Amino acid sequence: MTTKEFIRQYNQHFDALHGYATKLCGDRDEALDIVQDAAIKAYKYRNRLESSKRFKSWVHTIVKRTYIDLYTKTTRRRKLLEQAPSGVANPMAKTVKNLGVSKLKLAHLMKRIKDVKEIYKKPFFLYHDGYSYEEIAEKLDVPLGTIKSRIYAAKKKMQSRLKTMRAA
Repeated sequence: MTTKEFIRQYNQHFDALHGYATKLCGDRDEALDIVQDAAIKAYKYRNRLESSKRFKSWVHTIVKRTYIDLYTKTTRRRKLLEQAPSGVANPMAKTVKNLGVSKLKLAHLMKRIKDVKEIYKKPFFLYHDGYSYEEIAEKLDVPLGTIKSRIYAAKKKMQSRLKTMRAA
């Protein structure tokens, strides 16, 4: 199965996969993590799928196994933490992150880089979001070398904007 075919099939079945994962774990955000982990596994082993007609059931099985692995791991950790002495910090305790400061910094940065051309910003932000150079080149339909050059140029332009921002 080619990368394009995999992406097409995955996008076509994403809502069903997310719904299934949500049904399994009961949490929409956790379900997104499960579907993402399952997608990575499925992509890694996409060549083992004999027929693209079986994609949906194949990926559903991977989602289910990913959930079971996560559930087993979480249960095992919980049992270990219950056995831990009372003075030991609990890493499973929920914490709330305050993203206010980082959002303000990002908003300020975005104001400073508005004049960077879109052809540089778009590949940079895709790279920042975790896409590989190859995926960005495919997504934007631009040669790989051009993507690398644009990301490098965007980094340099943004660094110079940051230097002027710090100096101000």
